[in-house]
Amino acid sequence: MNIEKKLESFLEKVMTEATQKNSKIMEEIDSEQQRELAQAQQRELRRATEVLRMAENKAVQVRERAVAAAALESKKALITRRNEMLRELFIGVERRLEAFACSLEYADYLVNEIKPLAERYPGLTIRLRSEDMTYAPMISDAVGVEVQPGSDIFIGGFIAYTAKRGMLDKSFKSRLEQECEGFSLELTK
Repeated sequence: MNIEKKLESFLEKVMTEATQKNSKIMEEIDSEQQRELAQAQQRELRRATEVLRMAENKAVQVRERAVAAAALESKKALITRRNEMLRELFIGVERRLEAFACSLEYADYLVNEIKPLAERYPGLTIRLRSEDMTYAPMISDAVGVEVQPGSDIFIGGFIAYTAKRGMLDKSFKSRLEQECEGFSLELTK
């Protein structure tokens, strides 16, 4: 074998080996690129998933706030309507009490309400509104109490004064206000 052939054979082996090494390096590079690409895709997928999750959470929060705000507005509207209805109801009751205070049964009502108090609290003094002072003689005779005019009675009823208990407000206005307060407390619960 001559040197040229040996050299050619050597060169061929070196070239084959270089080509194989080159192919192997290229495969490793491709493999590494594929691995890095897969990792990058996984990172992007995780990031996209996190962005979607955050957007979904934000949407849920916005929806929950909107639902809560709507519920609150609905509750406010309901309370407002209830209060309007109660106002209308108590205005109607007040008118009926005013009408009752002008009726024939009103004098009997006063006597029937004052009599048990006079029995329980001797020395009772009764105050009536000025319009009701026409019933004073009848009440004094029937129950045996002192009757005086009272400027703080507006619709009807009376205020009793005793030595033991002090003032007992049995005026219609006071009773109506107490009922109104009771309904207001129930609305806020």
